[in-house]
Amino acid sequence: MRFGKGMVVGLALAVSGGNAADIGDSDLQMIQVYYQPTLMASADEAIAALNMLHDSYCDWRGGRPTAVFATKAHVDMHTNIHFTEQSTQWVPSWGGVIGPGGSYTPYMGGSNQTSQSDRDEGADVSVTPAQITTVSLWSYPNLERDFKYGFDLTIKQADGKMAIMSFRTSTIDIAHRLGDAFATLAAANFTAGERFAPSWGIRQVTKNAPEKLAKLGWTQPTGVVVEAVIEASPAAAAGLQRDDIIFEAAGQPVSDLQGLSQIGVKAIAGAPTVRVPFKVFRGGQTIDLTASLTDPNIGIDKLLSAPSGGAGPIHLGIAVRALTPAEAETIQREQGVMVGDIDKGSLAEQMSLQPGDILIAVNGKPVDSTETLKQLLATVGEIATITVVRAGKTITLTGISKM
Repeated sequence: MRFGKGMVVGLALAVSGGNAADIGDSDLQMIQVYYQPTLMASADEAIAALNMLHDSYCDWRGGRPTAVFATKAHVDMHTNIHFTEQSTQWVPSWGGVIGPGGSYTPYMGGSNQTSQSDRDEGADVSVTPAQITTVSLWSYPNLERDFKYGFDLTIKQADGKMAIMSFRTSTIDIAHRLGDAFATLAAANFTAGERFAPSWGIRQVTKNAPEKLAKLGWTQPTGVVVEAVIEASPAAAAGLQRDDIIFEAAGQPVSDLQGLSQIGVKAIAGAPTVRVPFKVFRGGQTIDLTASLTDPNIGIDKLLSAPSGGAGPIHLGIAVRALTPAEAETIQREQGVMVGDIDKGSLAEQMSLQPGDILIAVNGKPVDSTETLKQLLATVGEIATITVVRAGKTITLTGISKM
């Protein structure tokens, strides 16, 4: 998990073509993707997305979540990364040459020999949705590893400081869905009056800002220097440019990016979209622009009014597929799903489910498809029994409750 990356509201960096880079390389370049969360219909839907997509993302190092236990209050996962390491060492060898007259000339030689070792490294990660303040998306197009897209969660820690948790995904669509899931859980933990700020899609100059302001000819005590404008953002559509200084929005002075965000929150005031006039200083002149902002909190009232402490969907930690006609004929049943991989430490492992089991019922309710199983796990609340067919025998497993 990566911590400590600088906070951004929007970033667009030019990525030069060239060699691929790896994590930690100085030339690893990032492109921020314009993103504003779309809240899901319920916390349960967000939890189900995190559980079902756990094979589609990893932590910053590359550790895949092998088990995910998500609730409205906590998302706990164990990640595992596999390392294959090679080492080369010089291995000496001795010998000699017998010459004329039986003379013996010794010599020492040798060769480089390569050995390989494998190891796994795990980490436990816990995300408390109530601490999430923002979600942002990005891509690393020149990353030499897979999973070039991802999302950052900005977390407010107990000491009030901000930290960044970064996850990488296989596609930008998955990054969107997972970002929406975490944002939905964060919103479900908001208290009345808390809201996400609409995204303008800019990054503020923070390093040597006074010197930058002076260089641009701005002498007032307020103003935000735009370091970058993200593509397809409201700021880009409004015509904002790098090195513009935003000093007023909706008739109010702008002192920093947080203040600009709060002006957006107040301007939205429950409307789906709103046009916000703002003023920038550019090249010695004042220019009037207008940004069209959309509300990222649509549906939040339903989330806030939902009862807290709900059971949420159960994550068994198994991969399943539909039965083939031959398999159904063998067990003489039309219903059931075939159990494949089982996550380590999951409920399925604890209850002794095995790959090759045919799962036919949960709490006595028949399972005739993978979709039926998902619906049961999303609504059952607690598992009392699971019935499987194993080696031609019907077995009922009991005593497993929701974690």
